[in-house]
Amino acid sequence: MKQKTIAINLISHNEFGEGTIKIKDKFADDNYLFKLDCLQDWIDLLDLEYRKTWKLYGKELNKLIKKKEVQ
Repeated sequence: MKQKTIAINLISHNEFGEGTIKIKDKFADDNYLFKLDCLQDWIDLLDLEYRKTWKLYGKELNKLIKKKEVQ
């Protein structure tokens, strides 16, 4: 049986644009190899999301710069 659980929560502090994580006790108690495997998967996925967001942000900035140059 394939089981999924929430192991880590990503928490955004909206007022300051900061982020923290909350590691669930169950995940903290799991074996090291399992945690390393999961952590690497999450790091890769978060890095991909981070790079995609920077790319979108860059496109938005370029639009704003071009719009300002036209004025």
